[in-house]
Amino acid sequence: MKILSTCLVILLLFFHSFSNSVFAHTTYSLPEVSEGQINEALSGLVPLRFLPGDPFYFSIIVKESIQRFFQPSAANRAQFDLVLSGKRVKESYLLLVKGDVKNSSQTLDSYSERLLKLVVQLEKARSQNQDVVPLVDRIAGELEIHETLLSDIYNMWRRKEDAY
Repeated sequence: MKILSTCLVILLLFFHSFSNSVFAHTTYSLPEVSEGQINEALSGLVPLRFLPGDPFYFSIIVKESIQRFFQPSAANRAQFDLVLSGKRVKESYLLLVKGDVKNSSQTLDSYSERLLKLVVQLEKARSQNQDVVPLVDRIAGELEIHETLLSDIYNMWRRKEDAY
C-alpha cells in the first residue's frame, strides 16, 4: 500500500509538471532520444485513423467518449484513459512532424487533461479496493513511451523557436 501511494505521488508530480504548461522549466530533463527509439515508441502506441483537423476526427472523439462511459469500473476507465493519452501524445507528435503547430499544441492540452482523468480514476479505483498494482506497472511502462515522444516534441519545439 505504501509503494502504491509513493507511485501515485510520483505520478501526480509528473502529471502536474505537464498540467500548466508542457514545456515549463522544471528540474526534470528529458532524455536524448534516437530515431530508432522514436519509431519504436510510435509503433508501441495505438494506431491512429484520423488526426485532429480531419473532418472525421470528431466521430473518433465521440466514439471514445461513449466507450469510456461504458467502462465497468474505475480501474477499467483508468486503463482506457491510459490508451487515450497514448493516442493524444502520438497525435501531437505526428501533427508537429507535419508542421501543424496549433493542433499539436491543442492535442498536448488534451493529453494533459486525459492524464489528470487517469489519476482521478486510479485514485477512485484504489479507494474502492480494486487491484491497481498491475495497472500502475502498465502505466509506468506506457509513460516511458510517452516520455520518448515528449522528448522529441520538446526538441522540435526548441528547433522551431530557434528558427524564428
